Amino acid sequence: MDLSNFFRLALILLALAPWTPSFAGNLPPPFEAVYRVELAGLSLGEVLISLEYANGRYVYKKTTRTRGLLSFFRNDTIREVSKGIVSDNRIHPRSYLYEYRKRGKTRRSEIHFNASGKASGHEHGREFTLDAPGDVYDRASVELALMRDAGAGALAYEVVEKGKLMRYRFKSVGDKAMDLPIGRVGCREYEVVRSTTKRSTSMCLAEGGEYASLPVWATHNERGSSFKMLLERVTLRPRLARPARKKTDAGDPQGLMSWD
Repeated sequence: MDLSNFFRLALILLALAPWTPSFAGNLPPPFEAVYRVELAGLSLGEVLISLEYANGRYVYKKTTRTRGLLSFFRNDTIREVSKGIVSDNRIHPRSYLYEYRKRGKTRRSEIHFNASGKASGHEHGREFTLDAPGDVYDRASVELALMRDAGAGALAYEVVEKGKLMRYRFKSVGDKAMDLPIGRVGCREYEVVRSTTKRSTSMCLAEGGEYASLPVWATHNERGSSFKMLLERVTLRPRLARPARKKTDAGDPQGLMSWD
């Protein structure tokens, strides 16, 4: 398995199934978290995640990069930024950026959502426009929906990916306690529902306590290799308003299309 594919899957777990929206809980609080990626006990990389809210908007950022012994051989970095509107505990993405830097080359994809239920963007040099009515997510914001709905027995979402509308589904397989760098954490484990047994992906969302609903552990098994992602540290932040931007584009008064 290409390591970069695991990085992209670190918190985005794919599946196909009918879509049924559910809003079981509340969106997670603002936070900053660092996760360690391992293979056979060896540290391969880290994932840095942050979530901010301000004035009815959210900004969700993820940066994945190699570290440890692997960083001597390759210096891969994946950056994702999802921005949008939060209303009544619902997420309405407005822009999404995926940027993959490898060996001096950069691959970039963007998606823009409008209020009339359309999504447009480009990926691998191909432009696309499609209908995206209702609660539709990008590959990053779907993680916020999963955190919000943690505790349900089965979850499914529609996500714009590769210029298409895809369906992601998860099922709960029970509760467990995990010994992690941050201490012992009780969590609920979810598996991806797939039509093949060649790959398996699961993750644990914390239950109760200060880390409630945050992902604390994930694993992906494929072709005899088992990658793990563990929460190393996390900082929860108050919901503070961010200072107003000095300049905004006339066509983007909320600043949702810039990647700052």
